[in-house]
Amino acid sequence: MMKLEDVQDAKAIGINLKGKFGQYLCKHENKKYFTQQTGSFSNIQGETHYLYCVDCGKYINNYFAKYEGNGYK
Repeated sequence: MMKLEDVQDAKAIGINLKGKFGQYLCKHENKKYFTQQTGSFSNIQGETHYLYCVDCGKYINNYFAKYEGNGYK
């Protein structure tokens, strides 16, 4: 799982981090998918997309997008 504990990294991609109580009260209506930047090793079958709430920074879900030919499946 991709962690957004570094405040400057989260601010750079446009996510506002809140505390646990702020995440509990958030309705998670403004969601966005992010992919983790990998180093020299990466999966050749696809990539993992992580779903975060942009308003509070809570991790919601993830899914694996498979490559098929020239694009995603």
